[in-house]
Amino acid sequence: MQRLITLTFISVLFFQAPASAQDERLVPSYDEKSQYIYDHPDVDINVYPFVNTWKNSDVQVGHGGFVEQTIFTRGNPVDPPTKGAVLKYIRSYNHGFLYGNEKTEPIKHDREQVIFYITRGAGTVEAGDKSSEISEGTGIFIPAGLEYSFTNASGVALEVIIIVEEIPEDFKPKKDMVVKSYYDAIPGHCCWAYTTYSLFGRNDGLAEPMGLAVVAVESYGMGSPHYHVEGCEEIWLKLKGEENSLLLGKKLLRQNIGEAFLAPPNGLVPHSVINHTESPMAWLYLGNRHDR
Repeated sequence: MQRLITLTFISVLFFQAPASAQDERLVPSYDEKSQYIYDHPDVDINVYPFVNTWKNSDVQVGHGGFVEQTIFTRGNPVDPPTKGAVLKYIRSYNHGFLYGNEKTEPIKHDREQVIFYITRGAGTVEAGDKSSEISEGTGIFIPAGLEYSFTNASGVALEVIIIVEEIPEDFKPKKDMVVKSYYDAIPGHCCWAYTTYSLFGRNDGLAEPMGLAVVAVESYGMGSPHYHVEGCEEIWLKLKGEENSLLLGKKLLRQNIGEAFLAPPNGLVPHSVINHTESPMAWLYLGNRHDR
C-alpha cells in the first residue's frame, strides 16, 4: 500500500495537462511529419532567463543567520523581466550557507512556510519541542508560526536550498516540523529514466499544491521530453553527478551542480535532463501544479 501511495504521488507530480488548448501543430511529437519538427520563429522563446545559479547573486542574510543567494525570485514565468525572475506562486528559491561552528538565531514566520534541503554538511535543527540531526539528503519543513533554529557544530559549512511559500489568510498551518531523508523514501519511476524519491507534499502541511522530490537518472539515461502549460511551476536543481545535458526547447545546454532551471509554462518548450555518462546523477525536483 505504501508503494502504491508513493507511485500515485509521483504520477501526480509529473502528469501532463491536456494539449487541447495548444496549437496541435506545435505539440511535441515523435511523428516525423509533425509540424513541431520545423522552426517556428514567431513562437520560439529565449530559454536562457529560465536557467540560473546562485553563484552570480548578491549575498544576503536570512532565516536567522544563513548566508543566502538567490536562484529564482518572483517575476513573470511566461516572459521573465530579468534572468531568474520566473516565480509566480512560491515566494523565493535560494541557496544558503551556515558556516562551521555557528548557530542561527531562533526565528519564526507568521505568514510563510519554509523548506530546507541539505545538500552538504551536517548539523541539528530545533523547532518547537523537537530536535533532529540533519545531513546531506535531509529535507526539513517548517510550518508558519513555528520558531526554529539550526546548529552547525562541525568545521564544515552546512549547505542548503531554501524554498519559501506564503500562506493564505484562512490557512491553518500544522504545529510541528517535518524532517525526512530521501534515502528513506520508497523509489518510484516515471518519464522513461527518472527514479523518484518523494519528500514533501500537501499531506505534510504545504499550502501550495506542491511536491518536493529527489529525481535520479542512472548511467546513459534521459527523461521523456514534455512541456508544461501556464499554472505549472516546475524547478530542477542539479544535486549530484558530472555535467549533464539539458534539453530545453530547441537548445541543448550544459548543467552542473548548483544550477537550476524552471520549465517555461507556455506549452511550447519541452524539457528533459540527460545523463550521457557512466555515473548516476540526481536533481532536486519541485512541482507546483496550479494547472490541475
